[in-house]
Amino acid sequence: MHLSNKYHSILERPYEYKIVGFNFQDDLNDFQNSFIELTLQKKSDIKILKFLQPSGIRIEDGFPSPTGGLCIL
Repeated sequence: MHLSNKYHSILERPYEYKIVGFNFQDDLNDFQNSFIELTLQKKSDIKILKFLQPSGIRIEDGFPSPTGGLCIL
């Protein structure tokens, strides 16, 4: 599988967006209720993405400054 085929197609070129909101909710009693809500902005375009049961999260050094390394798998 080519590396680019691993990226999720929900948002084209996510690295062009700035992260303006990051909310991690961890339900210690039931992992199925845990989620991340990510708010992204590019000019006047705002996208809010919600990821259920997140795991294996990595955040680059320099967060929340734009690092150009944002990818959604």
